[in-house]
Order: sequence, then structure tokens, then C-alpha cells
Amino acid sequence: MKITDAVGRRFLALSFCMAAWLPMPGQAAAQPASIGQTFSLDQTHDFSNYKSVVRKYIQKQRPHAAEDVCVLGLIADDRSKFAWVLWEQGGELILYEDGETDLSLSRRRLNLKKDVVASESDLRGSTYLITKDRLEQIRNACHQHGAQLHITPRSPGRGVSPARAKH
Repeated sequence: MKITDAVGRRFLALSFCMAAWLPMPGQAAAQPASIGQTFSLDQTHDFSNYKSVVRKYIQKQRPHAAEDVCVLGLIADDRSKFAWVLWEQGGELILYEDGETDLSLSRRRLNLKKDVVASESDLRGSTYLITKDRLEQIRNACHQHGAQLHITPRSPGRGVSPARAKH
């Protein structure tokens, strides 16, 4: 078989790539061995204010508690950048996308008790849920490569308008 046009060659190349990704019949799909390529949040313009974005979210959720958070910058297959905010004490894994200023508006705020399933088969087609293995990969990468933040309690009166402040 001779393929001469560009569309045919692209289709054939794509077919070979897809065949390499798909499991053989009777085999389970393998999960990626690593989390992927990480990047420094401090050195990336779209995430340069990550500390204040994360602090604002955590202090809004728990204004009177000290919290520890890990933020892991990752590069997706399409070369776009995103980060996971792992907040163990709050029981959340939050998707932080470039330019985002309010994590409460994130399109993925996973509850570590409700949104984590045991295996790939338990996902049942969901693109929202996450497996325990994937969460563990994120945890490990976060501890190795992520930015560790300690969020202090909000000081009295800070962030409260004068009209609402109690005297």
C-alpha cells in the first residue's frame, strides 16, 4: 500500500501512535510511571502570584487556622502549564490554571475523601475523579518538586472591611 497524499500519511502516523498507546486485548491500560515534567512556579509569569492566590483561598476557607499546602507546577502533553494545590488538612486537591486568581472558581476542586477512587475501573468514564495511585503520584512529586507553603491564620481585622469589623 502506497500513501502519497499528506492527509493519508498523517492518518497512518496517527494510527500507529494510537496503537502504541492502547493496551492489547485482555491487558489493562498502564498508568503513567511518573507525574510528568514539573516547572518552577516562581519563574513562570502566569503563576508568579501563586502564593497570594493560595493564601487568599486557604484563609477564606479557614481564617483562624495555620495550614500547610503544597503547590506543584506541571506541564501538560500540549505544553500548557497548570498546577495542583494539595491541601491535606483541608482534604482538597485543587486544579490551579494559569492566570487564575480565585481558587474557589477552579473547575476541579477534588475532595480527598469523596473524589478519590481505588482503581481506573472505578472511574467509570469520569474525567473529574482521580485514582488513589494518581493522587499518590501527585503527593510524591509535590513533596519532591513542589512549593511548600505554610499559611498563617488571618490576623484580626485583616481582610475585613471597616464597616464589618467588630469593635
